[in-house]
Amino acid sequence: MGNSISLSKDVLLPLFTQFVGVLTGALLAFWVARWQLNKQESEEKAKERAYTEELFSRMKLELKDNKDLITQHFVMAVNLSDNSYDEHWYYLDVIVCGFRFDFYRSLVKQGLFKDLPKEVQEATYICYDYIRKLQLTVFRGRSHQAYCKAINNVAESKQLLKDVQTYTRTVVAQLEHNFKVVTGE
Repeated sequence: MGNSISLSKDVLLPLFTQFVGVLTGALLAFWVARWQLNKQESEEKAKERAYTEELFSRMKLELKDNKDLITQHFVMAVNLSDNSYDEHWYYLDVIVCGFRFDFYRSLVKQGLFKDLPKEVQEATYICYDYIRKLQLTVFRGRSHQAYCKAINNVAESKQLLKDVQTYTRTVVAQLEHNFKVVTGE
């Protein structure tokens, strides 16, 4: 009988030691794996944040370029005192074709626009909405101006250009106000 008790101790002690070793190893492996996943997740979030900031920065440059195009060239083109309405509309058409929406669309399509503060989202949307509407106004106005020219209606053609002038002033005012919100100035 003495042999069976010592045999039990000889068997149980290594078994217990192995069990504790395996359990400790498993917990340590779990902790290391969890640490790696957390680290990887935080690195991915940092990369996404950096990517969003870079896209937002480029979108601000794109918006500034559009704003400058409107305030410098478009206002000058609308206020030309020449009687050649074809040249006015051609020049306006060339300018609005220079408007860019790429980085704004990228932010929206990739779902990163929602990560921006609400007031920046709203101001950015308003800026791009006015720019797009101005672009559409010129495209439609140019078509209508061609119709006015075909039927020899100079008065309506002049009024159309005046309407674009008025709308341009509205766009410039909205851009000035909302661009400050977007850029944080």
